[in-house]
Amino acid sequence: DAGSAIASDAGSAIASDAKAIAAKARAQAERVSKMTGISADLIYAQWEHETGGFKNRGARNLNNLAGINVSGGGGQDYRNFSSLDSFGDYYAHLMRPGGRYSGISNARTADEFAEILKRGGYYSAPEGQYAAGMERALRGISGASANANFGSSTSTSQNIDKSVTIGEVHV
Repeated sequence: DAGSAIASDAGSAIASDAKAIAAKARAQAERVSKMTGISADLIYAQWEHETGGFKNRGARNLNNLAGINVSGGGGQDYRNFSSLDSFGDYYAHLMRPGGRYSGISNARTADEFAEILKRGGYYSAPEGQYAAGMERALRGISGASANANFGSSTSTSQNIDKSVTIGEVHV
């Protein structure tokens, strides 16, 4: 029927958009990683988790990959960024060394990353639930154990664990 066809076309469009956004997000995670010292894989995993696989309104319409809310919005209204670069700059500022999420650049696992974000008040979900969402994304990136050591951003190839190469990224 026509309604099913329209819903199917909409779902296909969202999936196609999500793939395009994911590719741009990967490049943005690498850029932000260089600015912050945070593992690009952990940044990307957080963004994938926050956006539901790059399918939510924030990712598709607002250039907001991290669920960043408008100040005073009570956590109900996503901030709109003019571009992914603008978003990346803002995110890098939030995650800067010595800022609210102190020590985030030292996180090597989804659990550590989620713990630091929780401590800084980034999200209200249970910590284990948030970390589990990031872990699912990390498994998708590397096929590795979710709590594999992901190293630092600019030197992920220095990973102590056995490495797997994905493109130019070592995990």
